[in-house]
Amino acid sequence: MKKTNSGKKESIRVKLILYFTMIVLLSSITLGVMSIKVASNIITKEAESTMITLANDAAKLEYSRLETQNKRLETIAAIDEIRSMDGVLQQPILVNMLKEMGFSELGVIHLDRTVVYSNNDSIQLPESDPILNVLEGTEAVINFTISPMTNELVLVQAVPIVKDNKVVGALLGRRDGSALSEMAADTGYGKEGYGFIVNNEGTVIGHKNIDLVISQYNSIKEVENDKSLEELAATMRKAITEEHGTGNYSFNGTRQYVSFCSIPGTDWTFILAASESEILEPIRSLQNMIFAISIKIIVLILSAIGLASMWVAVFADVGVTI
Repeated sequence: MKKTNSGKKESIRVKLILYFTMIVLLSSITLGVMSIKVASNIITKEAESTMITLANDAAKLEYSRLETQNKRLETIAAIDEIRSMDGVLQQPILVNMLKEMGFSELGVIHLDRTVVYSNNDSIQLPESDPILNVLEGTEAVINFTISPMTNELVLVQAVPIVKDNKVVGALLGRRDGSALSEMAADTGYGKEGYGFIVNNEGTVIGHKNIDLVISQYNSIKEVENDKSLEELAATMRKAITEEHGTGNYSFNGTRQYVSFCSIPGTDWTFILAASESEILEPIRSLQNMIFAISIKIIVLILSAIGLASMWVAVFADVGVTI
């Protein structure tokens, strides 16, 4: 009779301990999930703040680079031979300066829309060409477009040529279409984050994947045929309409977080992208720690009531940590 009562007491004791173990385990899991959720939100907000700063700095850097080239063009445009608008006098200057300027070609835009390049090739620009706006005022004009001369994507910068307080023409500098991609490549986030540039329509004009630039990829237009791009298109619309901000979207099965900032002096936007998995990389350590603690608690309690050997407990304490 005593053994039966003793056995019942032992059974009750085991059940109580098991119940207690389950309560502890559930509490640990609940607290762990809450901790991961809170930590994820904090890390994400911190990452977004950092990315906005990086995007803003990158936009200023791109502006500075473009402005440096504008200043170089302005220096050449102020040379008397260039201001003369005499092609015979201009050509030697253009040829000599081309080697130092970092442009693939220099040319002079005349008031009749004719462009004469340093190699003496010439072409007349269509009236709709945005670069002709340079003839209407004193400010530099920048455009990313398909060259009517080469039929390739190019980055074009132009400054007015002024004589006797009148615009008599413009000096044009042309660079390869990959120029903006090379600029954007300088800024990233973490190991895999990257920057890219879009114009005021959302068309990619600078990207590490040059094929997107060549094909003039535009998610805002592509979403009409591919509804899976709705999040990406919405984020791009936000980026080209707001001065700066953040967003996120899924693309090719990966959640991406972005920050963006407009590039001064242009109608372009610099966008910095980073994957959610990289941003939340620190959370993995927290998840592993919570899992390890839960296993230790279970094994140590089971060991204490004789349902697991001490060696298993030691393994749980050491092995799980490893």
